Amino acid sequence: MSDKRAVSAAYGKERRSEGLAAAARVNRAGLLDLGERIALRERVSVTEAPAARSVMIELGTPVGAFCFTEVVVTTAAVNVGGAPGWAAVMGFDQEAALAAAIADATASVEVRDLAEDALSIEASARLHSASAMAQTKV
Repeated sequence: MSDKRAVSAAYGKERRSEGLAAAARVNRAGLLDLGERIALRERVSVTEAPAARSVMIELGTPVGAFCFTEVVVTTAAVNVGGAPGWAAVMGFDQEAALAAAIADATASVEVRDLAEDALSIEASARLHSASAMAQTKV
């Protein structure tokens, strides 16, 4: 099994997608750099050009889930060396969506590391925010 397939098998596609979307928010420059480096060494074809879409955000509550609001996302789909890649990033960001789709198709160790770092940064920020909010309770 090639390194690319071994990483892909051990690292879930949903987790990678979530991490790449997070990278677009917290490490956009790193995501764009990674996408460019992959594109320089692999054959990339765009199968779905980056486009704005809207998705419904569902909010879970103690009494059940309800549709909270719609948000704009940018999606893109590519084929990198025969492997498909797809991404959705928050807001209108064609470059980040394309870079994330390229990274998604590659599924390498460097992609996993970027995704995990971004998820870690966001988790840390949530923890810090929750801690700050807890200190304001009377």
